[in-house]
Amino acid sequence: MEKEKFLNVTICDIGQLYYEKVFFEGAYPIIFTCVDNRRNRYLCVCCQNNKEGRRWLISSTTPTTVIAMLRNQITLRDAFLKSHNVRVSAFLTNGTLECTNNDSYIWSDDSIYLPKKRETINAEDGEFDEEISFYEGLLISVTLEFVIKTIKEAVISSVAYKMEDYEKNFHSSESVTEITLKKPDDNSYVFVGHDGLNDAA
Repeated sequence: MEKEKFLNVTICDIGQLYYEKVFFEGAYPIIFTCVDNRRNRYLCVCCQNNKEGRRWLISSTTPTTVIAMLRNQITLRDAFLKSHNVRVSAFLTNGTLECTNNDSYIWSDDSIYLPKKRETINAEDGEFDEEISFYEGLLISVTLEFVIKTIKEAVISSVAYKMEDYEKNFHSSESVTEITLKKPDDNSYVFVGHDGLNDAA
């Protein structure tokens, strides 16, 4: 199923965003998450909608942060300020989108655009169970990908080390590479190496 585009334009250095989960909406989504084409995740809020224009705050986020927000374990403001990587303000006015990243005024501690201090999403029991299950599934998926990647790297490293060790021993041991086999008159086999040692078999 084709993902629904958010704003249908390239946003700063992020690129095109697509709606993932909407937590609150009126005539339009208010608090929601988006993903880009590289599966990076962003928390978004529409913080201004008046005659001057419409503004969204967009912050990179993780499933862990979203889950904590949906469980009222952290405030909305803290959820947006957890990341320092991407803090975008997208302002749509007269059909033109203006984007800024890490604007100190908009993202300051006393910003009028960020959610109010101590304000949570105020979720009721079970209200966001479906969304929480979705993000918990993402955490499991990410963990499995990490474990599989780690195991693959460990196996490759181990095989490479053993091959290197084998080649080193193979090329440095004359007694192994230059052993000859002779059969004396008594029909016993004698292994004669360049170290001068004979072993009867």
